[in-house]
Amino acid sequence: MVRIRGLLLYYRSFFLIPGLLLTTAACGLYYKNARYADSIVPAILTLKVITFGLTAYLNWQRKERYYFFNLGLSPVQLIVSACLFEWLIFFTLFYITSFFC
Repeated sequence: MVRIRGLLLYYRSFFLIPGLLLTTAACGLYYKNARYADSIVPAILTLKVITFGLTAYLNWQRKERYYFFNLGLSPVQLIVSACLFEWLIFFTLFYITSFFC
């Protein structure tokens, strides 16, 4: 339970704000341009991959993970779990948005 809480804390500390801002912007863009979904969805997904990769790289360089190391979490576990949380939230909100288009 402590490890799961540590993973969620890492996600909240470094990835939540940029991820939610981009996800809400992407859902709003998709909602406004639903008739062009074939051309806009790849652009949204590409932007999401690039921003997550950039955020992960910047957090990797900061090396402020001592608390998480003490919980027994490796850097790879932290990044992979953040990626899974990020994409889970993104696809869930994107799926909900598609109901309203």
